Amino acid sequence: MQTFTLKRVLLVGSVSALVCFISTFSASANLVIDPGFELGTTPANGGWSSFNGAVLNSTGHPRTGTKSVRLPAGNGIGAFETISNVAFTAGAKLELTAFGFVTNTMTAGFVGIQATFFNVTGTTTQNLGTVESGPGVAIFSNHLDSNSVLNTFIPLDTGVFTVPSTLPVTYMQVFPLAVNAGSTGGSVWIDDFDLEIVPE
Repeated sequence: MQTFTLKRVLLVGSVSALVCFISTFSASANLVIDPGFELGTTPANGGWSSFNGAVLNSTGHPRTGTKSVRLPAGNGIGAFETISNVAFTAGAKLELTAFGFVTNTMTAGFVGIQATFFNVTGTTTQNLGTVESGPGVAIFSNHLDSNSVLNTFIPLDTGVFTVPSTLPVTYMQVFPLAVNAGSTGGSVWIDDFDLEIVPE
C-alpha cells in the first residue's frame, strides 16, 4: 500500500513538473495590434499613427503580407502604436523586435525601433521610459545606418527591457523612428513588429 501511494505521488509530481516546464516555455502572444501594417486599424483602436512624413501601409518592401511602414530620409520621422490592452506589471520583462530594409546607402544618422512606457494622471502625461533607459528616454534597438547591408531584411531588437515601478503604467508605445537619417533618393522600410513578455 505504501509503495502504491509513493508511486502516485511521484507520478503527480512528474506531471506537475511537466506542466510547469511547458508553461515556462510557452510562446507568449504578440502585444502589437497591427504588427505588419496590414489591418489599417484606427489609432483609437490601437492602430498606428504616423508623423513627419512616415508612410503607413506602404507596399514598397513588405517582409510578410503586402504592407510595411516607409521612413523617408530626415529627422524625427516615424510612427507609433499605443499598447493599452495590457495591464503592465512593474518589473515585468519585455522585448521588441522588427525587421528593417534599406535600399540606398545612408549618408548620416540612423533608423531603428524603440519602446517606452507612459503614466497619465489627470491631464499630465509622463514618459516613464524603461528601467534600462531611465525616465523620459525610450529604449532603442540596434541601428540601420551607413554600414547596413542593402536590399535585405535586417533584424532589429531592443533587447530585453523592464517595466518601471516609479508610477503605474497607463500604456506604452512602440515606434519605428528615423534620427537625422540621410540618404540619396532612398527610404527605409520596417515591418513585422513583435512585442512579447519575456517569461521569468
